[in-house]
Amino acid sequence: MNREIVLMIEKLERIEVIIMHHDKIIGEMNEVILSQWKKIDAAEKKLAQLNEELNCMNRSQESRDQRPPHY
Repeated sequence: MNREIVLMIEKLERIEVIIMHHDKIIGEMNEVILSQWKKIDAAEKKLAQLNEELNCMNRSQESRDQRPPHY
């Protein structure tokens, strides 16, 4: 019986080490995901800004291309 308890304790310790390793990996992955999310968010904002600038430029060009009413 004593040997069985020792084996169970060793097995439990191995499981605890695996869990600690998984917790560390999950924490690192969470940091990477958060960093990527921030970059994606910044890229989406920049894209929206550039889209708006392009739309303004197109509207400005269209107004210059229109013929005056006296034509």
